[in-house]
Amino acid sequence: MSNPPSMTAGTLGEMGRQLPVMLLTAFIALAPGGMDQMGILAREAHADLAVVTSYQMFRIFFILLVVPPVLKKWFAARWFRSIERWVMPSASIQKV
Repeated sequence: MSNPPSMTAGTLGEMGRQLPVMLLTAFIALAPGGMDQMGILAREAHADLAVVTSYQMFRIFFILLVVPPVLKKWFAARWFRSIERWVMPSASIQKV
């Protein structure tokens, strides 16, 4: 799943204003793709390899450590809402 171009451009602009990095380094660091490919591209383009690989590593760790618990809570909430739709009408009928 890749980033929408407007989101990447907005993040790229903010990163360029807030941090003292070259635009090429920021672009490669925020590009979706494998960490090894982005590292090779950064080396060949003479971008800051440390910045590129650190952003790519952060992206991978974020996806591995933060996204699964968030999705688990979201799916659990959706599942319970769908169960309430099925269980609640029959429960109200049994009480009456």
